[in-house]
Amino acid sequence: MDIDQRRIMRLVFAFQLAIVGGRAQKIAISFDYSNADATLQAFAAPLDTTLEDLAVLPATDSLVQKVRGRYRDVTKETLTTTLAEARKGTELKSDPFQWASCLRKQAEIRTLAAGIREQQNEIARRLVGALGRHLTASANLKVNVHFVIGGMSAGWSTGTDDFYVGLQFYRGDVEGVVMTMQHELFHSAQFDGYRGRDADLAKLGPADREVYQLVDQLYREGTATYVEDLMSFSPDHPYIQEMRQPALNNQARMKDNFILLETLIYRLSQDSSVRFDDVYPLGFDWAWQNPLYFADEYISHVLAKDKGSLSSYLTRNPIKFLSDYHAVCGTAVSEKCRYPLTPGIASIIEKIDKRLATTP
Repeated sequence: MDIDQRRIMRLVFAFQLAIVGGRAQKIAISFDYSNADATLQAFAAPLDTTLEDLAVLPATDSLVQKVRGRYRDVTKETLTTTLAEARKGTELKSDPFQWASCLRKQAEIRTLAAGIREQQNEIARRLVGALGRHLTASANLKVNVHFVIGGMSAGWSTGTDDFYVGLQFYRGDVEGVVMTMQHELFHSAQFDGYRGRDADLAKLGPADREVYQLVDQLYREGTATYVEDLMSFSPDHPYIQEMRQPALNNQARMKDNFILLETLIYRLSQDSSVRFDDVYPLGFDWAWQNPLYFADEYISHVLAKDKGSLSSYLTRNPIKFLSDYHAVCGTAVSEKCRYPLTPGIASIIEKIDKRLATTP
């Protein structure tokens, strides 16, 4: 049996229908275990052929691309070479795929993968239930979730069709995987819903483009964090418990998070030497506990309560999201909205909104 045939057999297809507003949403999710299976096999079996099988998988290619975001020189050869050395017990000078840690956790990872397989139909049903009200009534998504081992990310999306879950981070917790899947599946809906980013950026000057990119990232991660709904999961599960403390920290310092958001918007709009990439880590990096994920989760909560759901934002530019928040909140603190935008920042957002409304 060649590797392509084995990969096809590991794709398990789950299809769910939901009725929203009298119209049928269609969400089809394929569960791809090929990378996880091949990696676990390489952990335990002779390496000569198993590493070759692992290297040719499309999910492995995406894993390498993800790790390359931090370690620019990594290749598939880096992946296989460092895995082979880690298997031998060699102390690695550089371990970008974190094989030493993954090998220690392999029994836990095997149990987790088996648990996901056992529950996959129920997981698909839960995902549809969690996301349904926040998708458009005519949503038609066909998404592949790839379970992988190695690297530095618990989950990431590469567009409408694919997202990835790094199994070594979950401490054997299936509920943690479900939560991440809710987050990443909403990213797929975002990519599918609005494709006008390039046209938007073409209408804007240099400073406004940097602000747009910040607000776009804010919208994408904040709404997905709202939809993942961490606090609805029981803290009895180890990964959920681990994730709750950073969330509680951010809730406690929410005023500071909004000050950070406004400071970054102001700096990008006023200082031509600053780019979005320069300030990205301050708002969206785990090293700082992702403060802008949670600022926008709050914004998402306000807008979802006001409008009934987030579905309308899937087909609109991200500036509308922050503009609507200002329209709902005004500039005065209230019970409905404890962190309104200050007038100066609201003015920057409204200026960009008007520019985007013009014809090319």
